[in-house]
Amino acid sequence: MLPLIAVLVLVLLSLPPPSEDMTDFKVLLKHPTAVRFFKDYCVRSLCHENLFFWLDADNYTQLPG
Repeated sequence: MLPLIAVLVLVLLSLPPPSEDMTDFKVLLKHPTAVRFFKDYCVRSLCHENLFFWLDADNYTQLPG
């Protein structure tokens, strides 16, 4: 089994290059597999609340109205 960092690198290499108005982190969050691995990492390093807040805030900004 590959270490988490190796899997994240493989996922990031499969992503399209970011546009000028997007950061790499936002591109990462659009990729379901990368988000799953990043969530696992955050839970293990006890910082998952930060990721969940970011994902919720991003979803909130995309709500209509």
